[in-house]
Amino acid sequence: MNLDMIGAIGATAIFVGILGFVVGFSRLRITSRLLVFATAAVWMAMIVTVTMLGAFAPGALGRFPSALLPFFFLTAALCGSFVFLARVRSELLAIPLPVLVVVNAGRIGGVFFLLLYSAGRITAPFAPSAGIGDILTGIFALLLTWRLIGNPGVKPRWIRYWNMFGLMDLASAITLGTLSAPGSLFPRVPGTSVMSFLPWSFVPSILVPVYILLHLVIAKKIKTMATVETVGRSSIEAQPLENF
Repeated sequence: MNLDMIGAIGATAIFVGILGFVVGFSRLRITSRLLVFATAAVWMAMIVTVTMLGAFAPGALGRFPSALLPFFFLTAALCGSFVFLARVRSELLAIPLPVLVVVNAGRIGGVFFLLLYSAGRITAPFAPSAGIGDILTGIFALLLTWRLIGNPGVKPRWIRYWNMFGLMDLASAITLGTLSAPGSLFPRVPGTSVMSFLPWSFVPSILVPVYILLHLVIAKKIKTMATVETVGRSSIEAQPLENF
């Protein structure tokens, strides 16, 4: 099984896992849940189709990395809905904090950037920065989740520090990825051209926008909440915020 096949399985599993956790712990009715899953499936199918048609290939839009178009569209749609639609904002903020944090464990998949770098299919500075940043974000997401469900309480600033780091990692990855595209500031071959092909096009067009939304929801939640929700084996209980 080659790296692309493993990457396709991994990216799909991460996306499905995020949807499963977030929708599963939401207050949405069954019809709304099915609608969310259907919309996600349609978007993924569109990305697969457009990628296979070569619309994201280097040079398709001149020097502009065409893979950024779905990134901008989905990021604007998700974050815009959270900011401007009260119902969407209410539903997302109702999701337990540990759930919002733990789905970031999928960021450990940043190891694929390092593997692609080792295989000479993607270059620095994008690959090492994005890979290491994602791995650290994912590992600390697991540690924070363990503290949250362990009931000792977590001081809000630690969650805020982690959340800021994770969001800055995504911003850095998008910036370096764009600057490393063929014909850009870092014109070394192969640059980030691999991100224009399956399965790696899933990253900018699906996973990054979703993770940006999750970081915004977490930021809003820890700013307004008076307690940290903890996930028990059979129920969700509220615990007061305490120092470590």
